Amino acid sequence: MMGQGPGVCAGVGRNRVEIGILGSLTVRVGGRNVPIRAWKQSCLLALLALQPNQVVSSAEIVEVLWGGDPPMSHRNLVQTYVARLRRLMAIGTRDKRRIPSVIVSSRDGYRLEVGSDQLDLLKFTELAKRAANSADDSGEAYRLALDCWRGPVAADTACALQTHPAAIAISQKRRSLAIGYADIAMKARRFDAVVELLQAVSDSDPLDEAVCARLILALSGSGRQVAALERYRRLRIRLTEEFGVEPGAELRAAHGRVLRHEDPAVSGPLTAG
Repeated sequence: MMGQGPGVCAGVGRNRVEIGILGSLTVRVGGRNVPIRAWKQSCLLALLALQPNQVVSSAEIVEVLWGGDPPMSHRNLVQTYVARLRRLMAIGTRDKRRIPSVIVSSRDGYRLEVGSDQLDLLKFTELAKRAANSADDSGEAYRLALDCWRGPVAADTACALQTHPAAIAISQKRRSLAIGYADIAMKARRFDAVVELLQAVSDSDPLDEAVCARLILALSGSGRQVAALERYRRLRIRLTEEFGVEPGAELRAAHGRVLRHEDPAVSGPLTAG
């Protein structure tokens, strides 16, 4: 079991709070799903979950929830949203006993106190570090970390949290791991193992040429050469028509290998980029 972070006080068993942010926002209390239907409350919780175990300032919360035009009552509203989230995350606690909330007030804002066994982002971060330090060339450590993801960060929140610096940073870490895992898996001829993963990462950033290069090689290696060429064609059209540029050397090299029916498992000129 993963170690818990500082100050974790969410209880165990029926009292346990578990939050997912690597995909749609999910909350479970004691193993039971607790929907957060009010969009400002879901945005607030997602913002705290993006920066776990650190204070998120009231100013940042207001900026995310209302942009540059907050209502006069914004302080009271934030307090109300926090109170409602606390109540929702107390649902299912044993005998309705009060336990300390995972949302903790501070002088300057609020913080989400959780461990890596309660928040998928923390679990991913921990597993990603293990993968980076692993001497195992099977790629299993990479796969375990990447399995934490269910979709783009905070995919269903109405606010634009995907452009938050913390969301961008964790998405880049996912990208780096996906590229590393793809290189390992394709060298071992496990093409099917990486196609779905690379498609998901590519869909999050369709213009990422390094990911697309590996995706078309994986598609070709799994016997889907037509799909590989079509993927390249669509990206090239977008690059040329929207940005006036041709694909870079890495993507062109992968395309050439597919055209020449070269073995995708053989090391070539691709780099992580």
